[in-house]
Amino acid sequence: MGVIEKIKACTTMRELDELRIDIIRESEAGNCDFAEAQKEFIQKQNSLRRNGHSRWKEGYTLNDVISEQKSKGVL
Repeated sequence: MGVIEKIKACTTMRELDELRIDIIRESEAGNCDFAEAQKEFIQKQNSLRRNGHSRWKEGYTLNDVISEQKSKGVL
C-alpha cells in the first residue's frame, strides 16, 4: 500500500500524524511525490477536522506521537 492510500485510509487524526515520518521517508526514497502526498495529507486532515477529529479531542499532542516514534526506534 502506497503512502497516498495509507493517508486516505486514516480514520483518526492520530493515525494521520503517525504517517508523517513515512511520508518523508517515502518521498526521499523516490517512492512518492512529496507535493502530492502533502496535498492529500492536508485534505485528509481538513476532512477529519470537519468530522470532529482533532488532537485535543483525541487526547494527544504531536509531541506525544514523536516521542512514541523515537522510543520505537522509528526516528
